[in-house]
Amino acid sequence: GIVLSPLIRAVMDVAKIRQEIEDNGYSIVRNFFSEEILKELKSGLTTLVDRVAAKRKEEGLCSETFDNVPLETRMNKLFEGDFASAPVIFRKELHLTEFWSLFGNPKLVQLMTALMDNPDKVRIFPNYSARPKLPDSTAHNVVWHQDAGLDTSGAPNTSPIPERLEAFQFPSVINCWTCLVDATETTGCMQMVPGSHKLGIQQHVQVGRLQETTKNDTTSGRGNTIGVYASTIDPEVMSQHKDAAVSIQTSPGDLVLFTNLTFHVGLPNTSSITRWSFDWRYQNANKLTHRKEQGHLVHNTNGESVGNAAEWGALEVC
Repeated sequence: GIVLSPLIRAVMDVAKIRQEIEDNGYSIVRNFFSEEILKELKSGLTTLVDRVAAKRKEEGLCSETFDNVPLETRMNKLFEGDFASAPVIFRKELHLTEFWSLFGNPKLVQLMTALMDNPDKVRIFPNYSARPKLPDSTAHNVVWHQDAGLDTSGAPNTSPIPERLEAFQFPSVINCWTCLVDATETTGCMQMVPGSHKLGIQQHVQVGRLQETTKNDTTSGRGNTIGVYASTIDPEVMSQHKDAAVSIQTSPGDLVLFTNLTFHVGLPNTSSITRWSFDWRYQNANKLTHRKEQGHLVHNTNGESVGNAAEWGALEVC
Protein backbone atom coordinates (compact mmCIF):
# COMPACT_ATOMS: atom_id res chain seq x y z
CA GLY A 1 0.00 0.00 0.00
CA ILE A 2 0.93 3.65 -0.24
CA VAL A 3 2.51 5.09 2.90
CA LEU A 4 2.06 8.86 2.96
CA SER A 5 4.19 11.36 4.84
CA PRO A 6 2.41 14.31 6.49
CA LEU A 7 3.87 16.55 3.77
CA ILE A 8 2.31 14.54 0.95
CA ARG A 9 -0.94 13.83 2.77
CA ALA A 10 -1.48 17.54 3.35
CA VAL A 11 -1.13 18.72 -0.22
CA MET A 12 -2.37 16.09 -2.65
CA ASP A 13 -4.52 13.06 -3.22
CA VAL A 14 -1.91 10.43 -4.06
CA ALA A 15 -4.48 7.70 -4.56
CA LYS A 16 -6.29 9.87 -7.13
CA ILE A 17 -3.03 10.58 -8.98
CA ARG A 18 -2.18 6.91 -9.03
CA GLN A 19 -5.63 5.97 -10.31
CA GLU A 20 -5.39 8.51 -13.12
CA ILE A 21 -2.01 7.12 -14.17
CA GLU A 22 -3.30 3.54 -14.05
CA ASP A 23 -6.43 4.45 -16.02
CA ASN A 24 -5.10 7.00 -18.53
CA GLY A 25 -1.34 6.57 -18.52
CA TYR A 26 -0.84 10.11 -17.23
CA SER A 27 -1.90 12.61 -14.57
CA ILE A 28 -1.63 16.40 -14.48
CA VAL A 29 -0.98 17.85 -11.01
CA ARG A 30 -1.79 21.54 -11.18
CA ASN A 31 0.28 24.17 -9.34
CA PHE A 32 2.75 21.59 -8.00
CA PHE A 33 5.80 23.87 -8.07
CA SER A 34 5.83 27.20 -6.27
CA GLU A 35 6.65 30.57 -7.80
CA GLU A 36 9.87 30.52 -5.79
CA ILE A 37 10.96 27.27 -7.43
CA LEU A 38 10.02 28.53 -10.90
CA LYS A 39 12.14 31.62 -10.26
CA GLU A 40 15.08 29.43 -9.23
CA LEU A 41 14.74 27.28 -12.36
CA LYS A 42 14.66 30.36 -14.56
CA SER A 43 17.81 31.58 -12.81
CA GLY A 44 19.57 28.30 -13.62
CA LEU A 45 18.47 28.40 -17.25
CA THR A 46 19.58 32.02 -17.50
CA THR A 47 23.05 30.91 -16.41
CA LEU A 48 23.10 28.32 -19.20
CA VAL A 49 21.90 30.83 -21.79
CA ASP A 50 24.51 33.33 -20.54
CA ARG A 51 27.19 30.77 -21.39
CA VAL A 52 25.72 30.15 -24.83
CA ALA A 53 25.44 33.90 -25.47
CA ALA A 54 29.02 34.60 -24.38
CA LYS A 55 30.39 31.93 -26.70
CA ARG A 56 28.23 33.03 -29.59
CA LYS A 57 29.39 36.64 -29.22
CA GLU A 58 33.01 35.52 -28.87
CA GLU A 59 32.71 33.65 -32.16
CA GLY A 60 31.24 36.71 -33.85
CA LEU A 61 27.87 35.10 -34.44
CA CYS A 62 25.89 37.81 -32.62
CA SER A 63 26.65 41.42 -31.79
CA GLU A 64 25.31 41.37 -28.23
CA THR A 65 24.23 38.91 -25.54
CA PHE A 66 20.72 40.31 -24.96
CA ASP A 67 21.07 40.08 -21.17
CA ASN A 68 17.93 42.13 -20.56
CA VAL A 69 15.69 40.11 -22.88
CA PRO A 70 13.26 37.72 -21.12
CA LEU A 71 14.15 34.04 -21.08
CA GLU A 72 11.22 33.10 -23.34
CA THR A 73 12.52 35.28 -26.21
CA ARG A 74 16.26 35.58 -25.57
CA MET A 75 17.18 32.46 -27.59
CA ASN A 76 15.13 33.89 -30.48
CA LYS A 77 17.36 36.98 -30.43
CA LEU A 78 20.62 35.07 -30.02
CA PHE A 79 19.88 32.79 -32.96
CA GLU A 80 17.82 35.12 -35.13
CA GLY A 81 18.01 33.84 -38.69
CA ASP A 82 19.90 30.73 -37.55
CA PHE A 83 17.55 28.70 -35.35
CA ALA A 84 19.07 25.50 -36.75
CA SER A 85 22.26 26.25 -34.81
CA ALA A 86 20.51 26.71 -31.47
CA PRO A 87 20.95 24.07 -28.75
CA VAL A 88 17.89 21.87 -28.47
CA ILE A 89 18.71 20.08 -25.23
CA PHE A 90 20.70 20.60 -22.03
CA ARG A 91 21.54 17.56 -19.92
CA LYS A 92 24.99 17.38 -18.41
CA GLU A 93 24.76 21.14 -17.91
CA LEU A 94 21.89 20.62 -15.42
CA HIS A 95 24.19 19.95 -12.48
CA LEU A 96 23.77 23.47 -11.19
CA THR A 97 22.57 24.08 -7.64
CA GLU A 98 19.45 25.89 -8.92
CA PHE A 99 18.08 22.71 -10.48
CA TRP A 100 18.07 20.71 -7.25
CA SER A 101 14.80 22.45 -6.35
CA LEU A 102 13.28 20.49 -9.25
CA PHE A 103 15.10 17.14 -9.33
CA GLY A 104 15.47 16.80 -5.55
CA ASN A 105 12.23 18.51 -4.61
CA PRO A 106 11.23 16.86 -1.29
CA LYS A 107 7.51 16.87 -2.07
CA LEU A 108 8.14 15.33 -5.47
CA VAL A 109 10.56 12.66 -4.20
CA GLN A 110 8.06 11.66 -1.52
CA LEU A 111 5.29 11.50 -4.12
CA MET A 112 7.44 9.29 -6.38
CA THR A 113 8.32 7.01 -3.48
CA ALA A 114 4.67 6.68 -2.48
CA LEU A 115 3.52 5.96 -6.04
CA MET A 116 6.24 3.30 -6.36
CA ASP A 117 4.93 1.47 -3.26
CA ASN A 118 7.78 2.68 -1.07
CA PRO A 119 10.95 1.03 -2.41
CA ASP A 120 14.03 1.44 -0.24
CA LYS A 121 15.85 3.28 -3.04
CA VAL A 122 14.70 5.71 -5.75
CA ARG A 123 16.99 7.14 -8.42
CA ILE A 124 16.66 10.01 -10.83
CA PHE A 125 17.01 8.21 -14.13
CA PRO A 126 20.08 9.37 -16.12
CA ASN A 127 18.36 11.27 -18.92
CA TYR A 128 17.06 14.44 -17.30
CA SER A 129 16.79 17.30 -19.77
CA ALA A 130 15.88 20.94 -20.31
CA ARG A 131 14.62 21.79 -23.79
CA PRO A 132 14.32 25.20 -25.43
CA LYS A 133 11.73 24.66 -28.16
CA LEU A 134 12.20 27.57 -30.53
CA PRO A 135 9.42 28.73 -32.87
CA ASP A 136 9.04 26.63 -36.01
CA SER A 137 12.20 24.69 -35.20
CA THR A 138 12.23 21.29 -36.91
CA ALA A 139 14.77 20.05 -34.33
CA HIS A 140 11.88 19.30 -31.96
CA ASN A 141 9.63 17.47 -34.41
CA VAL A 142 9.24 14.44 -32.17
CA VAL A 143 7.14 11.61 -33.61
CA TRP A 144 4.64 9.38 -31.80
CA HIS A 145 6.56 7.04 -29.51
CA GLN A 146 6.76 5.22 -26.20
CA ASP A 147 9.91 5.83 -24.18
CA ALA A 148 10.12 2.09 -23.50
CA GLY A 149 10.13 1.51 -27.27
CA LEU A 150 13.40 3.39 -27.85
CA ASP A 151 16.99 2.60 -27.03
CA THR A 152 19.43 5.22 -25.76
CA SER A 153 20.07 6.51 -29.30
CA GLY A 154 16.39 6.83 -30.13
CA ALA A 155 16.45 3.83 -32.44
CA PRO A 156 13.89 1.03 -31.94
CA ASN A 157 14.67 -0.91 -28.77
CA THR A 158 15.22 -4.58 -29.50
CA SER A 159 15.76 -5.76 -25.92
CA PRO A 160 13.32 -8.50 -24.85
CA ILE A 161 9.97 -6.96 -23.95
CA PRO A 162 9.69 -8.82 -20.59
CA GLU A 163 13.01 -7.26 -19.52
CA ARG A 164 11.85 -3.79 -20.46
CA LEU A 165 8.52 -4.24 -18.70
CA GLU A 166 10.32 -5.34 -15.55
CA ALA A 167 12.51 -2.24 -15.60
CA PHE A 168 10.23 0.46 -17.01
CA GLN A 169 6.54 -0.39 -16.49
CA PHE A 170 4.60 1.77 -14.03
CA PRO A 171 5.27 2.11 -11.14
CA SER A 172 8.92 1.10 -11.63
CA VAL A 173 9.48 4.28 -13.67
CA ILE A 174 7.50 7.52 -13.58
CA ASN A 175 8.12 10.21 -16.19
CA CYS A 176 7.89 13.86 -15.17
CA TRP A 177 7.43 16.95 -17.33
CA THR A 178 6.99 20.62 -16.53
CA CYS A 179 7.20 23.89 -18.45
CA LEU A 180 8.29 27.45 -17.68
CA VAL A 181 5.85 29.05 -20.14
CA ASP A 182 2.29 28.10 -21.00
CA ALA A 183 2.33 24.82 -22.93
CA THR A 184 -0.50 25.08 -25.44
CA GLU A 185 -1.23 23.69 -28.88
CA THR A 186 0.35 26.89 -30.21
CA THR A 187 3.57 26.74 -28.17
CA GLY A 188 3.96 23.00 -28.78
CA CYS A 189 2.47 21.03 -25.92
CA MET A 190 2.54 17.27 -25.72
CA GLN A 191 -0.29 15.06 -26.89
CA MET A 192 -1.04 11.66 -25.36
CA VAL A 193 -3.41 8.80 -26.10
CA PRO A 194 -5.34 7.99 -22.92
CA GLY A 195 -5.11 4.33 -21.95
CA SER A 196 -2.44 3.55 -24.56
CA HIS A 197 -0.06 2.24 -21.90
CA LYS A 198 -2.38 -0.76 -21.52
CA LEU A 199 -1.53 -1.86 -25.08
CA GLY A 200 1.96 -2.96 -24.06
CA ILE A 201 5.27 -2.04 -25.66
CA GLN A 202 4.73 -1.54 -29.37
CA GLN A 203 7.10 -2.17 -32.25
CA HIS A 204 8.83 1.04 -33.31
CA VAL A 205 10.22 1.79 -36.75
CA GLN A 206 12.97 4.25 -37.59
CA VAL A 207 11.74 7.05 -39.84
CA GLY A 208 14.82 9.27 -39.95
CA ARG A 209 17.62 10.72 -37.90
CA LEU A 210 16.78 13.80 -35.88
CA GLN A 211 19.93 14.38 -33.87
CA GLU A 212 19.68 16.17 -30.56
CA THR A 213 22.89 18.06 -30.02
CA THR A 214 23.93 21.06 -27.98
CA LYS A 215 26.06 22.85 -30.54
CA ASN A 216 26.98 25.57 -28.09
CA ASP A 217 28.24 23.40 -25.26
CA THR A 218 30.38 25.74 -23.16
CA THR A 219 31.80 23.15 -20.78
CA SER A 220 33.69 20.94 -23.21
CA GLY A 221 33.87 22.98 -26.39
CA ARG A 222 32.22 20.15 -28.29
CA GLY A 223 28.69 19.40 -29.37
CA ASN A 224 26.81 17.56 -26.64
CA THR A 225 25.19 14.80 -28.70
CA ILE A 226 22.37 13.09 -26.82
CA GLY A 227 20.59 10.91 -29.35
CA VAL A 228 17.81 10.87 -31.87
CA TYR A 229 14.05 10.72 -31.58
CA ALA A 230 13.32 9.47 -35.05
CA SER A 231 11.63 6.17 -34.30
CA THR A 232 7.87 5.98 -34.25
CA ILE A 233 5.23 3.53 -33.17
CA ASP A 234 4.27 1.32 -36.11
CA PRO A 235 2.17 3.70 -38.26
CA GLU A 236 -0.48 1.04 -38.78
CA VAL A 237 -0.94 0.74 -35.02
CA MET A 238 -0.80 4.51 -34.54
CA SER A 239 -3.48 5.08 -37.18
CA GLN A 240 -5.92 3.16 -35.00
CA HIS A 241 -5.33 5.34 -31.93
CA LYS A 242 -4.14 8.85 -32.81
CA ASP A 243 -7.68 10.19 -33.21
CA ALA A 244 -8.13 9.60 -29.48
CA ALA A 245 -5.15 11.83 -28.61
CA VAL A 246 -5.62 14.69 -26.16
CA SER A 247 -3.52 17.82 -25.80
CA ILE A 248 -1.68 18.12 -22.48
CA GLN A 249 -1.98 21.88 -21.99
CA THR A 250 -0.31 23.19 -18.85
CA SER A 251 0.83 26.35 -17.10
CA PRO A 252 4.10 27.06 -15.30
CA GLY A 253 4.11 25.15 -12.01
CA ASP A 254 2.02 22.25 -13.30
CA LEU A 255 3.52 18.76 -13.22
CA VAL A 256 2.73 16.08 -15.79
CA LEU A 257 3.31 12.47 -14.73
CA PHE A 258 3.13 9.66 -17.27
CA THR A 259 4.27 6.11 -17.88
CA ASN A 260 7.09 4.85 -20.06
CA LEU A 261 4.50 3.05 -22.19
CA THR A 262 2.16 6.00 -22.86
CA PHE A 263 1.87 6.98 -26.54
CA HIS A 264 2.98 10.62 -26.77
CA VAL A 265 4.22 13.24 -29.21
CA GLY A 266 5.28 16.89 -29.12
CA LEU A 267 3.39 19.41 -31.26
CA PRO A 268 5.36 22.05 -33.20
CA ASN A 269 5.83 25.46 -31.65
CA THR A 270 4.06 27.92 -33.94
CA SER A 271 4.17 30.82 -31.45
CA SER A 272 6.70 33.65 -31.25
CA ILE A 273 8.35 32.51 -28.00
CA THR A 274 10.68 29.71 -26.92
CA ARG A 275 8.84 26.99 -25.00
CA TRP A 276 11.18 25.97 -22.18
CA SER A 277 10.45 22.62 -20.55
CA PHE A 278 12.07 19.99 -18.35
CA ASP A 279 11.60 16.25 -18.68
CA TRP A 280 13.02 13.72 -16.25
CA ARG A 281 12.22 10.35 -14.71
CA TYR A 282 12.44 8.53 -11.40
CA GLN A 283 12.98 4.79 -11.11
CA ASN A 284 12.82 2.19 -8.39
CA ALA A 285 16.58 1.80 -7.99
CA ASN A 286 16.26 -1.96 -7.51
CA LYS A 287 15.47 -2.13 -11.24
CA LEU A 288 17.96 -2.05 -14.13
CA THR A 289 18.49 1.15 -16.11
CA HIS A 290 19.44 -0.80 -19.27
CA ARG A 291 22.23 1.69 -19.92
CA LYS A 292 25.75 2.25 -18.63
CA GLU A 293 24.68 5.28 -16.59
CA GLN A 294 22.99 4.57 -13.28
CA GLY A 295 21.65 7.97 -12.33
CA HIS A 296 21.72 9.33 -8.78
CA LEU A 297 19.87 8.17 -5.69
CA VAL A 298 17.45 10.77 -4.33
CA HIS A 299 15.93 8.43 -1.73
CA ASN A 300 17.70 5.68 0.19
CA THR A 301 16.47 4.31 3.48
CA ASN A 302 19.63 2.26 4.03
CA GLY A 303 22.46 4.50 2.93
CA GLU A 304 23.58 7.66 1.21
CA SER A 305 21.73 9.67 -1.42
CA VAL A 306 22.08 13.15 -2.89
CA GLY A 307 21.04 15.35 -0.01
CA ASN A 308 21.22 18.98 -1.05
CA ALA A 309 21.83 21.47 -3.84
CA ALA A 310 25.58 21.67 -3.22
CA GLU A 311 25.93 17.90 -3.59
CA TRP A 312 23.85 17.95 -6.79
CA GLY A 313 25.99 20.75 -8.22
CA ALA A 314 29.17 18.75 -7.60
CA LEU A 315 27.92 15.70 -9.53
CA GLU A 316 27.60 14.87 -13.23
CA VAL A 317 25.41 12.64 -15.36
CA CYS A 318 26.50 9.10 -14.62
